[in-house]
Amino acid sequence: MARNTAGRLVVILTSILGVLGAALARSGPPSQPSAPAYGADLNALLEHLDEKCQLLSQKDINWRAVSSEARKRLKAVDSDVQFYGLVSWVVDQLQDSHACVIPRDESLPAAWSSSLPKELQVPASFMPGAFDMVLVSQADEPMKTKGIEPGMVLDTIDDEPAHEWFERRSKERFEQGGFSTIHRARTTTYSFGVVLPEGGQARLGLRTLVLPDEVRQKYLGLSPKQRAAALKDPAAWHATSVTIEASECAPARFRGHGFPQWEVPNLVQVSADTSYATLPSGFGYVYLRQIDSTTQPAELKQAFAALLRCPGLVVDMRWNGGGGGEGEVAACFPGRGKCDDSSKWTKPAAVLIGPRVMSSGDSVAYFLKNTYRHQLFGDNTSGASGPKGSFELPSGFATVRYVCAQWQSRSLEGVGVAPNTPVLQDVVELSLGMDSVLAAAERHLKKIAK
Repeated sequence: MARNTAGRLVVILTSILGVLGAALARSGPPSQPSAPAYGADLNALLEHLDEKCQLLSQKDINWRAVSSEARKRLKAVDSDVQFYGLVSWVVDQLQDSHACVIPRDESLPAAWSSSLPKELQVPASFMPGAFDMVLVSQADEPMKTKGIEPGMVLDTIDDEPAHEWFERRSKERFEQGGFSTIHRARTTTYSFGVVLPEGGQARLGLRTLVLPDEVRQKYLGLSPKQRAAALKDPAAWHATSVTIEASECAPARFRGHGFPQWEVPNLVQVSADTSYATLPSGFGYVYLRQIDSTTQPAELKQAFAALLRCPGLVVDMRWNGGGGGEGEVAACFPGRGKCDDSSKWTKPAAVLIGPRVMSSGDSVAYFLKNTYRHQLFGDNTSGASGPKGSFELPSGFATVRYVCAQWQSRSLEGVGVAPNTPVLQDVVELSLGMDSVLAAAERHLKKIAK
């Protein structure tokens, strides 16, 4: 009897351990896709995007060639990190600044990034300027000790004209994928600045403006053609060169936007998204950082009440990253004579835009230009705006999000909004602490506002 009891206990314990083992297996970390699952996931993704992404032909993307190359690359994939890299490459080919891969394993992006070649970054920021100049917008202390200061012109990088160097890098970045337009790729290139390989060096040719103050003031009254001629005078410049060693650099990182965010005196911050001020010129100024139709109309009403006596308004959208409710926010600026509503701006307005403007910001810029007929100044917006789609890989490895079409009323994705008056920062105005885009908008308002 004791033997039978012991036998029953063994059976019971074995059963319990079996149940516990199954439960632990179910509650443990999710299983990762096997090599065959990689192929099924990839094929499903390629077929889904071919069917659902309506922008492939508009962007002249040869999806058959992309699919063929992706399947070829799959043969070398033998880990989740590599498969994440392959899926990211496929998504980059959509030329979509919104597109992203969200893996189930959150450690994969960092692991993939660490496997890529490393670049080092000269610790200074640059921005595109008028007349194909590259301007130093900010320099860290180590660079200042070498003579690099904000306001200088970067002429050459390793004997290549700096403007051509940045344009070449921007084109390469755009062709690698991940950007809706060359404008968006360019602003990222400038944000990372001058980069060099580990163990390398960079020879920078620079110029400093040496014009007397009275000459700089006279320069402001010149036409663009006259300004270009004046800046070609060698006597206006002092040239120098600096060699930057890899040991003086740090791993490449995103250095803000590469563009100075000009300080506006007496700026009143209503929220993180909305600020306003009265400019020294007497015109009103509204800064829109994001778009939010749930709160912004009320915030703008507060700004308009404070700016009631201003004859015109500057709407600064240059750092606008989007949000939601673009139609409602744009309708707050109907312009002269469009309505009699104290909650809206019914006087002339000038809008500042640039390649950092994206998503709902793109749409607001479009409406302000094409529906309400305001004048836009600056540079092309990023052209990253459209309805979104998503797709989860069959194994659950990751979810892919992307722009699937153009808006019904407007084509913005891959296009963007062009300014009525293109303006890049002028080097002389920079030396005088002037925001060239804002100055151009104020000159326009002086002509039309009463």
